[in-house]
Amino acid sequence: MSVDPQIISIVDRINGAWPYKLSSSAIVDYQDRLNGLDTKALNKIIDDLLDILDERPTINKIKLAYDKHRPASKNQQPVLPSHPYDMARELVNRERPCVVAASKALFDQIPTDAGKAALRAYLYAAAWVMAQGVVSGQTSRSFGMTSDRIATGYLAWTAPGEDLREARNLFNRGRQLGRIEIEVPGRAMAWFKSQKDGVSAKSVKRIPREQGFGKEQRFGATG
Repeated sequence: MSVDPQIISIVDRINGAWPYKLSSSAIVDYQDRLNGLDTKALNKIIDDLLDILDERPTINKIKLAYDKHRPASKNQQPVLPSHPYDMARELVNRERPCVVAASKALFDQIPTDAGKAALRAYLYAAAWVMAQGVVSGQTSRSFGMTSDRIATGYLAWTAPGEDLREARNLFNRGRQLGRIEIEVPGRAMAWFKSQKDGVSAKSVKRIPREQGFGKEQRFGATG
């Protein structure tokens, strides 16, 4: 890490204010160990020490004085590590527009608004599951994939019992790739193309509105 030029100036003050000059190695040691400290506080400390010390203060003495005079941080809250699901939610919210834009050619193949809406809903759900996989691969914190109601709610094109497996495949794909990159299966595209406008498909597994992507979810134990 480079040394703050103001720290270099402060060490020059220390070297020049008291008798007996520092060696080159001692100057470097002072610079390295004081680097990163608040320069205003350090200059005030030097002013105070000039009045009470006949000999140059050691680094430890300077640091002890700094502990008493450093800027107060009582109003600063500690930075806590983000929860993996919050990280996944941030990632998917950032990437979701790009996912939809990258699938324009697929939307053009679907003749009905209902089919396009179904594709968009699938892309949103798949991006959410893949985002969790990406975060799982990037962190050392183990966590499970989102519950099957959320993860598989828009996999109506799958055969019974296959929806959770498809969702887990998305999770693992995100973990392996380290990014959200959705490949829409041919079976899914066939199902989207078959949707008719003005007809409610009873086979679609609906998710309650309050269970949407922006809300707190319940999560399964496995991923």
